[in-house]
Amino acid sequence: MTLSRKQVLLAVLSVLLLPVMWRGSRPAPPAELPELSAVPAVPAPRVRAMAVETVEELRSASLRLPPGGSPGRDPWHFVEAPAVSAVSRAGSRAGNIRAAHPEPVSAVTEIMAPVPPPAPFPWRYLGTFGPAGRRIAVFADPARRGEVHNAREGETLTQGFVLERIGNASVDVRRNGAEQPAQRLLPGGRTSS
Repeated sequence: MTLSRKQVLLAVLSVLLLPVMWRGSRPAPPAELPELSAVPAVPAPRVRAMAVETVEELRSASLRLPPGGSPGRDPWHFVEAPAVSAVSRAGSRAGNIRAAHPEPVSAVTEIMAPVPPPAPFPWRYLGTFGPAGRRIAVFADPARRGEVHNAREGETLTQGFVLERIGNASVDVRRNGAEQPAQRLLPGGRTSS
């Protein structure tokens, strides 16, 4: 019987791999462990069982409710807290200061007018295109029959608005020089709250 060249090579390969497989299948010798006497012993906590004499049953029907009260809160019913304006909060703080300091306060106390909301951005944001590092935002101007405008981050748009940031699904625009936060626009002209 003659053996083919392929069969001879397989036999030689198996003979050579057998010691390698034998050596790899043995477990590694255990690493040296520190002596147990070096670790301080921690005493186990002592647990005492308390004896219970009686257990009373709660009879919720026999509970007396305060006038106008209910037996518990309804987790599905939320009550809106009464709105407290900034003027009334400032007035109550000023009243507290006057009560604590009866002498006249020398500093002028005036209530600052609330900051008006930023002017709305007049264009509609349609979306973005381009590679991740060089995104381009697309806007439509409804005053000019949907005229399309493309812009990159930092460019000035209409009426002094600057394109501050282009995100994956939104853009941030801010009026140039305004101290108000940027307006986040979503595709389709919606704004994010």
